[in-house]
Amino acid sequence: MKKRGGILAVVDLGSNAVRLQIAQVSPEGLVAVLAEDRAAVRLGEQVFKTGRLSSAAIARTAMALERFAKLAQRAGAESIRAVATSAVREASNRAALVRTIRNHAGIDLEVISGAEEARLVCLGVLQGTAASERSLILDIGGGSTEIISARGEEPESSWSLPLGSVRLTEFFIASDPIDPAALAPLGANFGSTRSRGLKFGVSELETFSASTRWRSWCHCILVRSADNTGRSLMDIAGRSPRLRGTAPLR
Repeated sequence: MKKRGGILAVVDLGSNAVRLQIAQVSPEGLVAVLAEDRAAVRLGEQVFKTGRLSSAAIARTAMALERFAKLAQRAGAESIRAVATSAVREASNRAALVRTIRNHAGIDLEVISGAEEARLVCLGVLQGTAASERSLILDIGGGSTEIISARGEEPESSWSLPLGSVRLTEFFIASDPIDPAALAPLGANFGSTRSRGLKFGVSELETFSASTRWRSWCHCILVRSADNTGRSLMDIAGRSPRLRGTAPLR
């Protein structure tokens, strides 16, 4: 819930980058962004292979959050909320990261569940959306991809796939630029996982558009695209005879 009439700071610890946003919230609930920052700390480096956050990644992240804390303090932020997602959820030594960030930056890090991540994504993307409007959100990150069906600002159901740019790079990519020969095994290994998620996404779209009541309200939002999952869902949805011409995608 937004605290009105103050300056707040939020930090998102993803598998690839950490992001800071500082905003002024008016008494009426309007949000004005005052400052933003980002650091590519690659927190998820090796975690999807080893199950542990590396010492180097923890150190890089702690340094970035120490800088973020100083920026928030200079901006007059009354509080900082920092949340961590896929990479930290899966790490057996996540307590070491929480402890290091608290010691270096004075920030209490929350390791949120997939369900809470889906809820926050909806609030961020769908803020102010009418309660009657239904949406399908694809949030493609470094460690995972979330497919979320929502009504208004709240998620109704969600599907989390172990697909993300950092995870796939760790397992399949060994050179930059990418060797074309590496793409075939990558596709073969995650194709079935992606197919399950695409089936879920298309079934949600079909459910939304099955009733004429929802035809003018259903839309699809691609939050960010680290691979071709979003485009594939759009393509499949366009070929579905139950969806073609009924639900606008944006």
